Formats: sequence, C-alpha cells, structure tokens
Amino acid sequence: MAIERKGTKYNPPDPALSTEENRICFCHAVSEADIRTAIRGGARTHEEIQAQTCASTGCTGCTEDVLAILADETT
Repeated sequence: MAIERKGTKYNPPDPALSTEENRICFCHAVSEADIRTAIRGGARTHEEIQAQTCASTGCTGCTEDVLAILADETT
C-alpha cells in the first residue's frame, strides 16, 4: 500500500510487516494500525490523532507519515 505524501509515496519501512508491526511513531510506540484505528474511530484532524494516540507529540519526526495515513483514510 502506498500513501501519497507531498508528491512522494509513503511506504512502510518493511512492506512485509503488518500494520500492527509497522511502527510510525517511535517516541510513543504508535503503530500504523493504532493511527488507522483512531481515524476509523472518528479522529479527523492531526490534533485528534495526537490526542488519541500521542503520535507525533514527541520529536514530531513522524508528522508527515501521520498526515499521509490520515489523507489515505479520509479520501
């Protein structure tokens, strides 16, 4: 699965990993599945995802990936 991000594609570090195993936020150990679950549960903004998962509230290095997953889930 590829997610568009600023003209590039987000690809999991290891496509063989499941969304549960694919860690997006290393500061808070948040997986791709955690982010998708939050979105499917009603989170519609970056701030709502942060509040539900803590993703991208540490170093913020994963912000672009979080936003790319949000775009993928909501388009």
